[in-house]
Amino acid sequence: GPAGGQVIAKALIESAKLSKAEGKRSNLRVVICGRNRIQDDGAPLWAEAYASHGTLVEVKMPQNGIRMAGIAALAKGLAGCPDLQTLDLQDNCAKGSGTRALAQSLPSWPELRTLNLSECLLGSKAGVAFAASLNLGMNPKLETLLLELNELDHRSLSILARAIHDHLPLLTTLELNVNRA
Repeated sequence: GPAGGQVIAKALIESAKLSKAEGKRSNLRVVICGRNRIQDDGAPLWAEAYASHGTLVEVKMPQNGIRMAGIAALAKGLAGCPDLQTLDLQDNCAKGSGTRALAQSLPSWPELRTLNLSECLLGSKAGVAFAASLNLGMNPKLETLLLELNELDHRSLSILARAIHDHLPLLTTLELNVNRA
């Protein structure tokens, strides 16, 4: 739950501080923490932990009950991880502010290969900002994009189609089931 997640996040922050005090780069590369009910209470500490390490290449936090404010915090924290290759936030809720924060952070991840935001309710309006961010061409290595159950409509899907055509030459897997098209 949130309290246990905060304990782990604080330990990760302390680990990053110890590495810096020793003049070493963090060894942390992968964090998988799914179905732990981190929720919004725990998300800001996890964001701080991610930013303090800055070395993550894979983060999976599916089904944690994280809502918009928590997703926004995570996106900002992960923006400090330029080598991020895999991000899985499936079955949390990004709608509105969380989706816009993800859109702002996308250019920070030029190495991104897999993005799973299925069941995150990106939303129709904020989905436009998300698709427009992909259309900037800052994620050319993206191979897998999972966007099921996100309330994306024709506006965001049209921009996404342009982004795929113009900027995502390596994309091999795209899931868009149950959107509003």
